[in-house]
Amino acid sequence: MIKTFKASDSKYIKYLFPIIFILLILNLLLFYFSIYIILHFGISVIEVSQYPAIELIQDSDKSNFNEKIQLDIFNNKNYNGEKIIYCGTKGDFDFIIENKSPADIRYSIELSDINDFCIPMLYRLKLDNAYIRGGNITWLTIDYMKIQNLILLAESKSLISLEWKWDENSKDDQDTHIGNSENATYTLKITVKAEYKEDYKVV
Repeated sequence: MIKTFKASDSKYIKYLFPIIFILLILNLLLFYFSIYIILHFGISVIEVSQYPAIELIQDSDKSNFNEKIQLDIFNNKNYNGEKIIYCGTKGDFDFIIENKSPADIRYSIELSDINDFCIPMLYRLKLDNAYIRGGNITWLTIDYMKIQNLILLAESKSLISLEWKWDENSKDDQDTHIGNSENATYTLKITVKAEYKEDYKVV
C-alpha cells in the first residue's frame, strides 16, 4: 500500500525549509571555492588593492607628503630659510614618487596656484633628470604644467625635479607694485593622481 502526504501536513513541511537552506549554503560554498581557485592559482591574475599604494617623499628631508602640510619649495637661504620670493629669485624642489604596489601604475602631475597679485612665475619639470616640461633654455607658465599618462613600474620609484623662478623679464612697474604690497602672497599646489594600468586586473 502506498501512503501519500498532503502538502499541508506540518510535520513534513518543517523539515523542508532546513533542507533548502542547507542546499543553498552548499551551492554558495562551491561558488566561492571556485573563485578562490581562479584568483589564487590562475597565472594571469594579479591580486592588488583597489587603489595604488604610492608615496610622495620630499627629497631634502625624506619626509612623506602626508605628514607635511607646507613643502620646502620657496625657502630662501638669504632670509634664513623663510618663504620669500621676489623678482629674479629662482630655486628647485625635488620629490620622489614611489610605487609600493605589485603592479605598474599610470599617474599624472598637475601644478596649480593662488596668484591674486599676478606674480610672473615660470616653471620647468624633470623626471629622473630629463626634462618633461620646459628645457635647458625654456621656461613655461603654470598653465602648461599638467603632465598625464606617466608610467611607474611596480615596486619602483622616480625622482621629480621642479624648477621655478620669478620671471626676470617681467615689467618693472608690475614688480614694484607687487613689492610694495605688504600682503602679497603666492601659493603653489602640487597634485599627483595615480591608477593602475589597464592591462592589470584589479581584484
